[in-house]
Amino acid sequence: VMSEIDDRIAKSTSGVTGRIAEMISTTNVALFVVTAAVQIALAAMTIYFIIANIRKPMTAICEGIEAFSAGRLDARISLNRSDEWSTIEQALNRAAAALQSSQSALEAKVVELQKEIEARRRAEAESVLLEEQLRHAQKMEAIGTLAGGVAHDFNNMLTAIIGYGNMAVLQTQADDQVQGYLRQILTAADRGATLTQSLLAFSRRQLIALEPVDLNAVIVAFEPLLRRVAGESVRLEMRLSSESVVIVADRAQIEQVLMNLVINARDAVSGEGTIIIETGSRLVSDSEAEKLGLKAGGVFASLSISDNGVGMDEETVKRIFEPFFTTKEVGKGTGLGLAMVYGIVQQHRGSISVKSTVGVGTRFDILIPTTPEMPTEHGDDSGEAPPGGSETILLAEDQPEVRGFIRSLLEQNGYTVIEAVNGAEAVELFGKSGHIDLLLLDVMMPTMNGREALDAIRAIAPGAKALFLSGYAGDVLSRQGILDDDVCLVTKPVSPWQLLRQVRTILDSPPCTDA
Repeated sequence: VMSEIDDRIAKSTSGVTGRIAEMISTTNVALFVVTAAVQIALAAMTIYFIIANIRKPMTAICEGIEAFSAGRLDARISLNRSDEWSTIEQALNRAAAALQSSQSALEAKVVELQKEIEARRRAEAESVLLEEQLRHAQKMEAIGTLAGGVAHDFNNMLTAIIGYGNMAVLQTQADDQVQGYLRQILTAADRGATLTQSLLAFSRRQLIALEPVDLNAVIVAFEPLLRRVAGESVRLEMRLSSESVVIVADRAQIEQVLMNLVINARDAVSGEGTIIIETGSRLVSDSEAEKLGLKAGGVFASLSISDNGVGMDEETVKRIFEPFFTTKEVGKGTGLGLAMVYGIVQQHRGSISVKSTVGVGTRFDILIPTTPEMPTEHGDDSGEAPPGGSETILLAEDQPEVRGFIRSLLEQNGYTVIEAVNGAEAVELFGKSGHIDLLLLDVMMPTMNGREALDAIRAIAPGAKALFLSGYAGDVLSRQGILDDDVCLVTKPVSPWQLLRQVRTILDSPPCTDA
């Protein structure tokens, strides 16, 4: 019995132990499952936390930083949070705003610097241009001074040659061979006078008679002669403005400009080609006037003469206005034509410029100030020279050959002549003489010039009539304070008949204001 009981107890114990082990095993599985589930839940919660609280704001911040790096500094990070991420967001946005402000300031500074650099470049270019213009003006002024002095001396000599030559012609018969020789001398002297006038025109020392003239009318009246000069094989086109262009000018000088430029163009096209003359009005600003060498801006008459000839290179263009410079063959040009044009334009307070391309052609552009005045109308002033007279004339001239010619001329026509070799002697002789009807004074004399002598004489005889002689132009003498409006001037070389006519005119009328 006990043995059976022990067996049963053993079996029961074994069963209980098995069931307990089974129960423990089942419990372990359940615990593992629960633990795994808890871990999975925790992982899911962690992932959600990371996505919600780290990844999204981090992504937004990274996108913002990439935008900043790409140069879009106006972009902003927006997280809509109130935690630590908000602090990072604000810091990055402030940094972007500061960078944007700095970049804007830098860009503005760059633009300012670019403008400053460009302004300096323009200023340097203008400075170089002005320096070049100044050097050119100084060179031309120096050449002009030399040319004017040479012309003045030649005019004194030509006055004697032309004067004595004409007087000698009167002493010979028309069929006398000597008269033929004399006329050849006078012809050569006239050519010399033309050259000196060219030099004076270049140096702006030539006497000019300024008056309001219609530029178009001058060209139209001069057109037939210009066409003959250009030649039949050259096409001369006139493109004149429809409205009048009135300038204050010397008509003869403007004609000389036209003639010289047309001749120059004709030679450039080698007798075949096209020459175009254009006129118009042009408004010139003060800045442009400064570049062109004009005193001030305003409304200017424009005169352009162009051709389709051989053209010129840059070095030639720089020298074309210099006297005696020419590209023509020896004997075919004096080199004074364009120099004369330059001087005439300058004397009319204008400017001249040239554009030329080798093989294409050349264009000269001239600007002269316009005037609201009406053009002056001229009547017929031709007529015979007035007769001589019996008045007493005080002649002051330092050149013996000129003084001798004038004395002989005046005495042959009935005048009494008292000679002086300078202004001081003229004043002394005037004080010693009983009555002097006319003072005939050379302007430039040693010891005392003609103006100073006239002032001294008029201090004791205010009504004394005077006539000046000079190889220079009136405007040059005016600038030097030598001439006023109450004196007359004739320029050398002067023909005998011109001098007699002027002497008679002054003796028969009140003191003139121009000659």
